[in-house]
Amino acid sequence: MVEKQKYKKSMMYYVWSFVAASVAVVGYGIYRSLRYGIDFWAWLLEDYLIYPFLIVGFLWIYHNLAGRARAKVVAQSREEKFLLRVSKAVKDALELEAEDVERFRQNEKFQEALFIAYQIAVYGESTEYTYEFLESRFTPGTMEYKAVKIIADEVRDMRQSDEK
Repeated sequence: MVEKQKYKKSMMYYVWSFVAASVAVVGYGIYRSLRYGIDFWAWLLEDYLIYPFLIVGFLWIYHNLAGRARAKVVAQSREEKFLLRVSKAVKDALELEAEDVERFRQNEKFQEALFIAYQIAVYGESTEYTYEFLESRFTPGTMEYKAVKIIADEVRDMRQSDEK
């Protein structure tokens, strides 16, 4: 139901990270050799040559995991915005009470209609999901039908504003 956004760092990011980590390790090695008289090359080759590789590896792993999490957050926020907008439109138009809202939440058919409306809002009409199909799922005159009609109008407005 939600779409993912790609988030990927370029190879140059990791190259520059490696260079920066290497400069930091070499700088620290020079400081230690001057301050404590430790042989720089022995220290670098025995102990600290691996650190730039580790740093770049950890950055790569972090960005891959964070990119996936970020895509989920973006999709969730888009879905939340949709739900807030259509629920506000329905509440304002029908002047719903708390019991009516709870009835809509528990109605599986209405929840499926919300899913279809979200699909139309995000991807547009398809052969499977259309405004007419959305409205035909409920009996005219019922509270659910009126709510779905308002939601369909709101989705049309959202689609038109997205196209501009």
